[in-house]
Amino acid sequence: MTKFYLTFDGVELSCTGLGHKRLGLLEIDRLAGDDLFELIDQIAKAEKLEEGHELLRAALGTYGLEHVVYIAVNLPSEKRDRPLVAMTYSAEWQKHYAQRDYVDIDPVVKAGIGGILPVDWDTLDRKHPTVKKFFGEAQEFKVGAQGISVPVRGRHGEFALFSVTSSLSP
Repeated sequence: MTKFYLTFDGVELSCTGLGHKRLGLLEIDRLAGDDLFELIDQIAKAEKLEEGHELLRAALGTYGLEHVVYIAVNLPSEKRDRPLVAMTYSAEWQKHYAQRDYVDIDPVVKAGIGGILPVDWDTLDRKHPTVKKFFGEAQEFKVGAQGISVPVRGRHGEFALFSVTSSLSP
């Protein structure tokens, strides 16, 4: 297992089980450092939603990713009824996910909301039939076989979840 360190505002976090082998050619050490937070900051500062989508699309090629997702809630500068969502998933997967209310069973969302450390999707419990079906359908829609999600929390209750996926073999 690879151990990597993530430093943010002088606090160093370590996480095992993640690394080059988990996401194939993804440069996780580079992505997990300043580049990750720079990308998140750029997305958060985007004045138009399409600017955030463009930043995500650019990150795909830069890091050898399948998809990138950024979801933010409770933003103090934004008066929104719904979360800010920027993603590269297909419209078909987004519709399928919403129609089945998968946000209620998605273990990635549950782990991200409930934790502060990066989440390696491979470590999530997939034994429950509903969760197993969820991940199977995600693969049918080419979401990515491997994934890492990073919860981001602000001082005033802001919350975001930044996820990257890859279809490369571990």
